[in-house]
Amino acid sequence: LMGHRIFERLLEDRSLIPEENYFEIPYADLIGNELDVVDQIYRKFELPDREQYLASIAEYLASIKGYKRNKLEIDDEFKDYVYDRWRLCFDAYGYPKEYDA
Repeated sequence: LMGHRIFERLLEDRSLIPEENYFEIPYADLIGNELDVVDQIYRKFELPDREQYLASIAEYLASIKGYKRNKLEIDDEFKDYVYDRWRLCFDAYGYPKEYDA
């Protein structure tokens, strides 16, 4: 699995990335706080045109206000399949096998 190897490498090597060059946030912390998170990213990496892009992103977020994420119905066999193949991510990020996104 190509994606699996990418995550393996990230988990192996992320400690080698200087703190000032790395930003990671749990998905659960992003939801509902998108603009604040983008602002944190712009500030951390000192990206240019922060105010311009924040205004653009705020406009987009306003346009999708009320959006509800899809709820997937996944049978236990498929959950086991995903967990078996992606356990390294579940373990690394502290998600339980019965994670309910």
